[in-house]
Amino acid sequence: HRRELNQILNSARLSEAAAIKKERAAEVLKHEELGAKKSAIEIEEKINSARERKENGIAEQVERLSAKVNDKMRRGAESFNEKQKEAIGKAKDVDDKLQLADNRRKNMIRE
Repeated sequence: HRRELNQILNSARLSEAAAIKKERAAEVLKHEELGAKKSAIEIEEKINSARERKENGIAEQVERLSAKVNDKMRRGAESFNEKQKEAIGKAKDVDDKLQLADNRRKNMIRE
């Protein structure tokens, strides 16, 4: 009878030890899951941060290119305006020369 009680007691102890091990394993698993979730969140944050840096870098490149294009357009407009002024000046010179030639012709006809 005592032997049966010892076996029952040992069985109860083994069951209790198994339950404790199961509890510990569940807790370890829970911590691992939390760690994995935390790692996944950190990875996602790093990805988002990298994406944001990339987008900012692209925006900066676009701004630089836009500034270059604007500068080239401004310089082109300035050059065009200068050439236009030169052409107007030359046209006036030609007009003045034509006027002088016409006046000379008229004077020659009178004489």
